Amino acid sequence: MFALTIIYWAASKPKHDIDFSEMTEPVTKDFTVLDLKGNKVKLSQFKGKPILLNFWATWCPPCVEEFPDLIKFSDWASKNLGLVVLAVSIDQKVSDIEKFVEKKKYGSDNTDSFQILSSTDGNAAAQYGTTQFPESFFIDKSFEVKRKFVGIQKWNSEEIKQWFLQQK
Repeated sequence: MFALTIIYWAASKPKHDIDFSEMTEPVTKDFTVLDLKGNKVKLSQFKGKPILLNFWATWCPPCVEEFPDLIKFSDWASKNLGLVVLAVSIDQKVSDIEKFVEKKKYGSDNTDSFQILSSTDGNAAAQYGTTQFPESFFIDKSFEVKRKFVGIQKWNSEEIKQWFLQQK
């Protein structure tokens, strides 16, 4: 099991620089998932705000590695861009997500700028064709997918921050 985890982690690392090219099919697909308190959250309720939609899992080493950077980025992006980060876990048990949040001391209270959500059936990620984790999508204010980020990202790098600033 450990060897498979290492192989998966290595395969999830980006093989090249971030590709900011336009997506071939920029279609935003709406879905409903649950927050950690069991409340329904619909993607379209954030329409009118820029969104970073992140698919991840607690069993995914690159996802776990990326998570603190993603939270820090959400603070910056909320203040500078009004961006909302939706971190949708595909873990099959909500309890696994809750344990992860508690262990890492991320706090289970979602904020306006960062929300940890659960899609235990994986349907939300499947709608976006996600096959590798983490994977993120930038959805602009008009509710159109503009970019896809595959694999772990350095969310607080100047390159990424500058790109997001250009999307205002």
